[in-house]
Amino acid sequence: MSGLDLRQVVAELSEYVGAHCKKIYQPHHEQLVLRIKPREKSPQDLVIVRGKRVYLSRRDRPMPTQPAPFAMLLRKHLGNGRLTAVSQHGFDRIITLDFDTKDGPRHLIIECFRDGNVILADSTFTIIQPLTHARYSGRILKKGEPYQFPPVAIDPHDLDTDALQRLLRESQRNVVRTLAGRASLGGPLANAVLQMSGISGDVAAEKIAEDTGTVGKISTALSGILAELSVAGDEVPGGWLILPMEKLDLGEEEVDVARYAVEASPVQLPAHGEFHCLPYPRFVDAVDAWMGNHDAAALARRQSEAVETIGGRAPSTEAETLERRFSQQKSALQGFSD
Repeated sequence: MSGLDLRQVVAELSEYVGAHCKKIYQPHHEQLVLRIKPREKSPQDLVIVRGKRVYLSRRDRPMPTQPAPFAMLLRKHLGNGRLTAVSQHGFDRIITLDFDTKDGPRHLIIECFRDGNVILADSTFTIIQPLTHARYSGRILKKGEPYQFPPVAIDPHDLDTDALQRLLRESQRNVVRTLAGRASLGGPLANAVLQMSGISGDVAAEKIAEDTGTVGKISTALSGILAELSVAGDEVPGGWLILPMEKLDLGEEEVDVARYAVEASPVQLPAHGEFHCLPYPRFVDAVDAWMGNHDAAALARRQSEAVETIGGRAPSTEAETLERRFSQQKSALQGFSD
């Protein structure tokens, strides 16, 4: 998920401030599921797939009978805790969930960059436990260490025409790489802004900065996309599922969106013009329609991976178990009669 995606996720999750965290599961080593119960509403699952996505779902999903150690730790600290805030670190791919628990404030930090991580921290942001220990330049994700957010990236909401012109002037890269990286837009959004502006992404950023009118076009295009995001779920659909046009001509009564969808987006971008865009009330609903089936099968994948890892056979069915016991008993009786 991009910073743009997570901005919409945070807006939609904020509707659940005040909800209580009832259960935490870890059906796969890279997935966590927090079952949250809003007042006077049915429970929903907050699905966290490490480094990839965060969304809400009401799907039935098999869960392990024995919780994994990290899930047990989260249950201990967050069980029945009340969600008090949801925030994004600037425009970065980091979400923080704040909880009021019996032991005081707790923070669950979800990092959606690199390989991703989920970190539980106390009221002072001292790490209680990360899902995965990691060491980066200037950052250590380890029990007992203070959690340090990465340096705050530029929030494109703060980029007026003058600030954008300075950013382009100081860059040694082409304009699309500058917008994607230094302006925190990411590749798809940077390309969308330039396409709307009628500007090639290969042009040097400092050359673009020489023309105030061209910079103004970029600023206007960016502001338009961000303005659309600000009303997503209110005046316009909250999310869109992107499907290839040719998949709609298969003669099927109902198109399998989970099978054919290529993307979920909180806003429609120019690149989506060649696709069919299916609207959803919320962005998290679009993500669930896209990847929910896959993620709900996480436990089955984990069991399959375990079998492959040990090079053994799949778990026996009840019939196979009874047949094996019968053969063992038969052999034992034959040995006794001999």
